[in-house]
Amino acid sequence: MFKTFKQLCLVIAALVAVSTATAQDLQSQRGESQDLGKLLGHRVDRGGLNISPFPQQYFPMLCDGVDLNKGVKLIGEAVNYAEELRFLPQNKKGVKLTIRFYTEESDVDDVLAHTPGAYALEISEGKIIIDAYDDAGAFYAIQTLRQIVESPISAEGKLPAMYVKDWPDLKYRGVVEGFYGEP
Repeated sequence: MFKTFKQLCLVIAALVAVSTATAQDLQSQRGESQDLGKLLGHRVDRGGLNISPFPQQYFPMLCDGVDLNKGVKLIGEAVNYAEELRFLPQNKKGVKLTIRFYTEESDVDDVLAHTPGAYALEISEGKIIIDAYDDAGAFYAIQTLRQIVESPISAEGKLPAMYVKDWPDLKYRGVVEGFYGEP
């Protein structure tokens, strides 16, 4: 059919040119706008915190924060989580880091008192306090604390004062991967 390689290349180049012109012509014939404009949703100002997932409640506080340059001193149940807290230098003269678990006598609100996996994290005036419903709550509080320490807002080892409260919306935490069409 084609006597030389050059003829074959010319035919291919012509087909590509025709298909490109046709595609451009079809694009120009579309009546609807292809501009998406403003997308749904809203921008959330997280104040320089890189926490994922972001807690249910976050309250910045106006009091002094915490200087981690001297390390932390583990108090109460925090001693049992020394391995999980190894991202913080430990020092007997450091900032007091306390982990407490919910009991019937605890002065906590309804969400923390009745939701497995719930926790409250307070960073203020030279102390860090974690109130957890259970072991899962303590784990997630420690993960949130780690992300706060690694956030740009915590420059030079200084954490701003804040109160964070979080709990799961569902019985099991996880990730849902959704898609359209047949799996």
